[in-house]
Amino acid sequence: MDNFEEVLMRKMFLVLSLLANQMAFPHIGCEMFAPTKQKRAWDTAKFLSRKNKLAPYLEDVKSEEEFNQIITDITDIFHETVRQAGGNLSILSEYNNESMNAHAFKSEDNLWTLRFSGGLYKSSFLSRDGFALVVCHELGHLLGGAPYFIGKKISKEGQADFWATSVCLKKYFEKKVAEIQNYVLDEKTKMICNSKKLTAIERNNCIRSSLAAQSLLNLLDKDNHEDFNTSEKNTSLPIQTKEEHPDYQCRLDTYIAGSLCNRDTSLSSILILATSNQISDSYCKDISSVENKLIEQRPACWFNPNFNEFVVDYENVITFFTPFNKHDNNNIIVTLSPHEKGIYSISIEPNEEIREIVYFSKSEFEKEFKISQSPESFEFEINFLKYVKEIELNFKIVIKKAGQQIFSYPITIDAYSSF
Repeated sequence: MDNFEEVLMRKMFLVLSLLANQMAFPHIGCEMFAPTKQKRAWDTAKFLSRKNKLAPYLEDVKSEEEFNQIITDITDIFHETVRQAGGNLSILSEYNNESMNAHAFKSEDNLWTLRFSGGLYKSSFLSRDGFALVVCHELGHLLGGAPYFIGKKISKEGQADFWATSVCLKKYFEKKVAEIQNYVLDEKTKMICNSKKLTAIERNNCIRSSLAAQSLLNLLDKDNHEDFNTSEKNTSLPIQTKEEHPDYQCRLDTYIAGSLCNRDTSLSSILILATSNQISDSYCKDISSVENKLIEQRPACWFNPNFNEFVVDYENVITFFTPFNKHDNNNIIVTLSPHEKGIYSISIEPNEEIREIVYFSKSEFEKEFKISQSPESFEFEINFLKYVKEIELNFKIVIKKAGQQIFSYPITIDAYSSF
């Protein structure tokens, strides 16, 4: 067997070894990975191809000292910010843990915990800057600001991604200056990062962040189930701001957008962001504007600037008892957790064709939400005006802020008489 075949066999053995060591990624607190229930078959040819694409650091040995140093270099920057925000930061660095996990969570006693496994860091897919991005993402759950998971003071996945490159990696790159040479990026990203509007530092941040993001997402997409590219953008608009991990293209868009976000990264500004409930605290300066006005740059593939979270609870099929107009648990409950403080109204409007058949005892609620306001639920009771044997009920939930409609959502319920 010649040398080429020996090398290929060793690489294939590495693939199989890595496969044997992979674990499902359980969801504890907030984590870097979306949960998976089972391992999927790997396409070895694609994996080797993608490995070759990442050749500059594949054969590198990543030491425990470097693992701990990256975590320390980043968390040291923000220790005081965490303390001023009311948290006590705890770091669990588990180099000998071969699982592929990273977590962030807050406990009731104000203990803010970050946990990193060595298996993730040692992956042949992940560059050192890629691992720094993981650390920043997890820290972003604690300090990234609004929008938060509903009912929690933990930044959503997309917000943690955006904060990671718009704030955290920039502070880290200030400490760990590196000149990027012989990098491989698509032409569109090169053009973005080499814009004449950017300073030399901003160009370097853009390139390093893009490379780190590609490294991380190649690891997450090791099965090659998703296509993503820095030349493409996910332009889908969510009904509401997503809590879960966006798709990989959307995450890549978010990382690049964050790296290009011109914002105040002083520790005092970061503290305000970490304790705020205002989405406007993550706005970026418009460098094309003479006034440096603030603009929204978070991608619409996960972020809806008009609306944060709502939950609708109702029965898809209801039974009512005529002529006494009694029914069991057929109310529509809307739970609202808005992005920003203000006066919100929530109403349900029946379609025109059913207005003579049903009505609500109360069809509109108004509520003033304040900073750090907990989610609020509003209950709409369906009543019937006349007998019908069966009917499809079509409604529209309308949400307004300060009298201006910001959201509408249709729902359909099948209703049947009991006799």
